[in-house]
Amino acid sequence: MLPVAASLLFGIVLGIGPRFQEARLGRQVASILNQPPVEEISSTDQKQLLDWSATALSGPASLPSELRKVEFRAATSLQVANHKAVLLRMKNEQRASLLIVDALMASQKTIKFFHEQKGSDSRWTHGQRTYVLLFRGDEQEMRDYMKRMGIVT
Repeated sequence: MLPVAASLLFGIVLGIGPRFQEARLGRQVASILNQPPVEEISSTDQKQLLDWSATALSGPASLPSELRKVEFRAATSLQVANHKAVLLRMKNEQRASLLIVDALMASQKTIKFFHEQKGSDSRWTHGQRTYVLLFRGDEQEMRDYMKRMGIVT
C-alpha cells in the first residue's frame, strides 16, 4: 500500500509542479510589467551587456538564434521564483524587455495578455533557461514587434 501511495504522490507532484512554476512566473512577470526594476547597467555595447548578464546568471553569454536581431540598452539582475534572472531592456523599442530566468519555468511556448497591466508576454525555453519577452502593449502590438525583430517562438 505504501509504494502505491508514494507513486500516486510522486505523480501528483510532477503534474502540479510545472503548472505551479508557470503560475508563479506569470505573477512575477505581471509585477515586472507593472513596476519595472531600476537599471543596474546602461550601455549601447551589446557584448558588454551580454557578458554582464552571463556573470549575473553564472552561464554563457549567448542568446538563442531567434533573438539574433535584438539589441539591448540596459540590464538588471533579479530573482524570479528563487532563480537567478536578468531583465534586458530593448534598444529600439522602449516598451519591450527580455527576461532570462536561469531555470526551466515554461512548459510550452505561450503568449499571454495582461489586461490590468496593459501588457503582453511570450515565453519559451532554450537549453536550461526560460526566456520571456515582456511588452507594454496588447498582444497584436507584441506580435508585430516580434515579427519585425524576427523573433519566432
